[in-house]
Amino acid sequence: MNLTFCGYDSPTHIGGPNTVLRRLLPALPAYGDTPSAVLLQTTGRAIGATAQDLRRQHIAVAEMPRPRSTEALLRILLSRCASADVFAPDYVAPAYFAARWLRPAGIVTIGTIHGDDAFYDALLDEFVAGPPEQQIDGLVCVSRFVEARVQAKLAGRPTRTVIRCIPNSMPLPPRVARPPEAELRMLYVGRLAETHKRATDVARAMCRAVRAVPGTSGALYGDGPSRRMVHDILVTEGAGLPVQLMGSVTSEQIEAELLRSHVLVLLSDSEGLPMAVMEAMACGVVPICMNLPTGALELVEHEQTGLLVEDRGEAFVAAIRRLREEPGLWQRLSQAARARIAERYTPTQSASQWHAFAAELREQALPRQLLALPPRFVLPPVRPALVHLDERALPPHRYVLRQARRALGRVRRRIRGG
Repeated sequence: MNLTFCGYDSPTHIGGPNTVLRRLLPALPAYGDTPSAVLLQTTGRAIGATAQDLRRQHIAVAEMPRPRSTEALLRILLSRCASADVFAPDYVAPAYFAARWLRPAGIVTIGTIHGDDAFYDALLDEFVAGPPEQQIDGLVCVSRFVEARVQAKLAGRPTRTVIRCIPNSMPLPPRVARPPEAELRMLYVGRLAETHKRATDVARAMCRAVRAVPGTSGALYGDGPSRRMVHDILVTEGAGLPVQLMGSVTSEQIEAELLRSHVLVLLSDSEGLPMAVMEAMACGVVPICMNLPTGALELVEHEQTGLLVEDRGEAFVAAIRRLREEPGLWQRLSQAARARIAERYTPTQSASQWHAFAAELREQALPRQLLALPPRFVLPPVRPALVHLDERALPPHRYVLRQARRALGRVRRRIRGG
């Protein structure tokens, strides 16, 4: 089967969905599949990080500037998907509209739900429980937690979409983190944001732990809307403490940083199946997460593959103290964490399930026909949660005005971020 995946890309784009593509696509040819990717550039003209990595692994990639409008994107994607058997729009929201024209041509559309927020709720409302002509053929949920939430939200709502849980994957690096000796190093890797991630609370938690537990340090890697606030916390509450804000790094650098660290700190309110935790566990780094019903609990089993805490205050500090002072605890959790990834979350396992699901849906699809492109796309109104991605065609003067407003917004964000 020919499977075409869609995504955004930039020279520094290393988000979770793109990491999934970089692991999954190279594993699909083992099952007779021919994967390819259509990547939309979001910034600059340099080759995107995901495109570079996929090409190194001999995956066909088509790069293009992000089109001006959803209508323009659809025309490009439909032209490129004419010979595909399966189209996977992933987190490119406007690309889901392509299903309406792909289905009559016998081409299957499979979406992916990576988390639990308003963005993914809007995808469900529009393309799983929306008008029948817009409903996609299949939907992949990246964890049992996400699948349960999706099923609950769709309860009693008619849909033709087949839903399947296929966990994300993580290859095992050849090296593993070494036990802490002079110092126990904590690491946060991810978007610096308050929604779900609670980035400022993570920064405060690291400062409290370093202050209370001798021989510890912390570092936060990532970028996002809370970067300035995190910086201010480290300058004030973390003054003189070995807790640093390091900024964004490549996936290769992240692995190197994990291998010289000991604890992955992820104190989010909600996660689908956190790639940061999977990467850390594959390196033998012990995760500490909140004891909340999220996808992280499918990876982190308390006292088995990591530690779960009840709060970001004293309970978190106590967990760091245990890992620093309790003989053998870090080593035992480290070995079990890596073993959990090896047992359940390899790229081979994920690719096998993706292939089987795609083949199942392909058997149910209509016979292959020529893909007919409409002279004009008639689309439903834009949903508020998708407005930042689903940009409809505008008259030239309104398009210029929109671009000017965006440029001004970028300048303001740079000024606020220092």
